[in-house]
Formats: sequence, C-alpha cells, structure tokens
Amino acid sequence: MIMALGMCGDDRALPFLKDLAVSRKPAYAATYAALGNAIVRLGRSSDRDTSPIFWCLELDDDHLTDGAFRAMAMLRMVPDDDDISRILRFVEQRDPIDMLRVWPAAAAAGWPREIVHDFLLRCAESGRRDLEEVAKLSISREYRDYQTL
Repeated sequence: MIMALGMCGDDRALPFLKDLAVSRKPAYAATYAALGNAIVRLGRSSDRDTSPIFWCLELDDDHLTDGAFRAMAMLRMVPDDDDISRILRFVEQRDPIDMLRVWPAAAAAGWPREIVHDFLLRCAESGRRDLEEVAKLSISREYRDYQTL
C-alpha cells in the first residue's frame, strides 16, 4: 500500500508517510524501505530535488535510506553536484560492501564523471557482486530497469 501511495503521485499522502516514518517504526524492513521510496517520490518539488532524500538520511535508518536511494536510482535523478558529493560522502563512510552503496552506484550512470568515477571504480572492485555489476553499468553510462520492490 505504501508503494502504491508513492507511485500514484498524490502528495496529500506525504504527511501521513512522514509521520509513519518518524513516530511508528514499521516492524518490517521492506515496509521502511517502501516508506523511503514513497517519501522521495512524493516529496520532490522538481526532478533534481534531493531534500526528501536528505530528510530520510537524517532519520538514521538504513532501510528508510535504502528506499530513498532506490527511488533516486529508479527515477534516474541527477542531483546538483554538491548534493551528489554529499550522497557519496555519506556512502563512502560505510563498509565497501554496504547495501547503501548499491543504489547511488546505479543512479550514478547519469551523474558527472568527474564526481563519480573514483567511487564507481571502488564499487566495481568491492567484492559484492550486485554492487560490482551496477557500478560497471554506470561506468558505461548505462541504466538498468529495476523493480519497485
């Protein structure tokens, strides 16, 4: 249901979803990932607006952040350079095979090479198969079609 709210594009659901993310932590990780995804889809004021992603990051929950990053990749968002750098700084602080690196690596297919090239090379040599595959596609500037969940 949460993904349906996010996919429908009706931003009247946004306050409910944000309240759910903040005050009633769902029992299942997939539910929280769906919340992050829906919050990004409904919370953007433009195609480049990353404020909903950073809102999710501030709540410090990996599953919510994973959903936000997933939406970013699926929507093929191209944030401004400062926001890209901020996202990369966040994921680079984590373990080289951390799940939160996958979606930024996927989104990076359309991001400026000079900002993401080194990150993608590290991902392509990470030892995590899905991350390596996504990074190699992004190095080639290729997007893949992903399922919503």
